[in-house]
Parts: sequence; C-alpha cells; structure tokens
Amino acid sequence: MPIPVNFFNLTKTVGGVNKTYAFKPEDISFGDDETLEVKLNQGGDIAVIPLVKKSVTLTLNGAVDVDLDTFENERVQNVQDLIDNQPVGANMSFSNYIIYNAYLRKVTPTAPITVSGKTLFDTIELEYVSRAYV
Repeated sequence: MPIPVNFFNLTKTVGGVNKTYAFKPEDISFGDDETLEVKLNQGGDIAVIPLVKKSVTLTLNGAVDVDLDTFENERVQNVQDLIDNQPVGANMSFSNYIIYNAYLRKVTPTAPITVSGKTLFDTIELEYVSRAYV
C-alpha cells in the first residue's frame, strides 16, 4: 500500500539536462522579507495598506558539488540581472501559496565532505524572495 507524500518539485537545467529536486513539506519555510505601508486617500479617510514581499527557504538534502554550482550560478545571474534592471524571477506556487516573481537571493551550503572524489553536502539552503509586494 503506497504512503501518500506531497513534495514540491523544482526543476533546473544542469549540463543541458533537466534535473528535478524534490522537497518535503518540512524542508520548506515561508516568511516575510520586506514590508511597506502605503497610505491611500479614500474620500477624506486615509487608509493604511500593509504590503509585504514574501520569501521561502528550501532545504536541499543530500546535495553534491554540481548542485551547489547550479544554484550559485543562478544566484549570481539573478544579482547581475537586478543590477542591469533585467527581468528576474518566476512565480513559485506551493498549493495555494504563491510567491510572485521569486528569485534566488541566497545559497548556504553546510560544510562539505569529500567521498571517493565527490563533494557532498548534508544540506544546501536556498532562499527565494519575491520582487513584488502583495
């Protein structure tokens, strides 16, 4: 009898081949990144509307050096695109929770260990942040 397990899948191109990474619910952490309060005049009444940029941290388990390179290259490209005012990010959907225009801002690996010439990481944390306020 199969055990129902829900995973969030993230597909990246590694060496010209699509690779899918799976994250269990406990490997996903949501948060607020940046907040802003906007004042709106509504016929003499001033309404204060709180806006927030959302973030999500994904913990990739059992990663290797190629995975770290893939995500680090994406992060570097995202930073360059932000500097050059180029489009960055894509919507990330987690059931009914959406992070709009999410881009990879931070890549944090644990200390590596080398086994049989292959560099392994217990985990790599990937922090994605929204470019849009909601």
